[in-house]
Amino acid sequence: MERKFTLRLSEEENKKLQELRVLLNEKTDTGTITKVICQFKALSDSEINTRRQLIDVTRKADILKQKVQTFLSAFSALKQ
Repeated sequence: MERKFTLRLSEEENKKLQELRVLLNEKTDTGTITKVICQFKALSDSEINTRRQLIDVTRKADILKQKVQTFLSAFSALKQ
């Protein structure tokens, strides 16, 4: 179903739309808005997945840091 409407943007919103237009390599405002609408779900899912991966990697790094600290403490105790 095709839908037509008028969109009124503030100066700041228009500036952001033009930035998106360049980033998405679109020639028209309509093309830019359509592309953003169509790609939003995939981008959102990708962001959620990336955040989960970051949390997982951060947890693993914290565990490794703790293991290194334990090793260094034990090694230092052995040297004395």
